Amino acid sequence: MEMTPKEIFDDVSYVGFDKVRFENFDKLNIDFKNKNILELGSGIGNHTKFLLTKKPKCIVSIEGREDNFEVLKKTIKSKAVKNVLHDLEKPIPDFDMKFDWIYNYGLLYHLKNPFEFIDNLSKVNHENMILETCIELQGDENNLNEGVHQSQALSGIGSRPNLYKLVEKLNSIYEQVYYPEQPKHGWFDIHSDPAPILKRIVIICRNKK
Repeated sequence: MEMTPKEIFDDVSYVGFDKVRFENFDKLNIDFKNKNILELGSGIGNHTKFLLTKKPKCIVSIEGREDNFEVLKKTIKSKAVKNVLHDLEKPIPDFDMKFDWIYNYGLLYHLKNPFEFIDNLSKVNHENMILETCIELQGDENNLNEGVHQSQALSGIGSRPNLYKLVEKLNSIYEQVYYPEQPKHGWFDIHSDPAPILKRIVIICRNKK
């Protein structure tokens, strides 16, 4: 039997991993209070609920899968949140506002063209971005077939972007690009021996050029 979006995103392992990510975010002391936030790939809203605890002025929350989006609409009732259904392989709509932060967790590697996506993202009126993604240390976009369930690539094709090429791309867009303290989880020990099966990293990008 096919799992529902809630069964996938509320699975104990998924929730436990999110807890590690949220604890790390809290340590970074990024101020979202009264800020405009663009959340990308919001799933059923578990990260949206976390972001709401930071007291933002507004969250525009974009999700590409209709089944996830239906749960998201029912889950997130705050007037501070605008839920948007949109395929993020396509250019992001103009929301006629400037975002203080883009919150880009767990999305980039579910796109088949991650560097094209970064180019599209650079056209969004915003100041800063926090990015969390799977990466590789070799190759280029490193495309791969993903599963069809609701936490995977909408197109069925994901990627593992090369970290160094990704940072080079981000440096062309932002004045500061750096690695903050990483979450306390083995997937973020990208240079360990043996290397983790999934290599993940958090990157902070400040001051769009």
